[in-house]
Amino acid sequence: MVPGHAEAGEKIVSGAKFPRDVVAAVLHHHERWDGGAIAGAVTGESIPLMARILSVAERFEAQTAGRGCPRLTQEEALAQAVLGSGSEFDPAVVAALERAVTDKGLDLNLPALALPATVTA
Repeated sequence: MVPGHAEAGEKIVSGAKFPRDVVAAVLHHHERWDGGAIAGAVTGESIPLMARILSVAERFEAQTAGRGCPRLTQEEALAQAVLGSGSEFDPAVVAALERAVTDKGLDLNLPALALPATVTA
């Protein structure tokens, strides 16, 4: 995590007049479910639900896009989330992600498109 990242995001969404629950989600999305080694950290159910969801979604997206790490498949990124379930992440949120990946709910459902023929010179 980049120091100040969550606080900077909080200022941006607060200044843009987003609802308080969105502002809280951005501020707390790097809190660990178990509190990690940070004294006085917000933990478990005290972390706003939207922040717990954002935490898992942000990590999953970064890993499947290869943002800041080698690109992983959805299954590999899910396995990483499962490893962090109960320590870094809310187990219920990880379980919901697991259902979405297993049910192929995250796959893009795009219509078959006829692409134009390529012109070769």
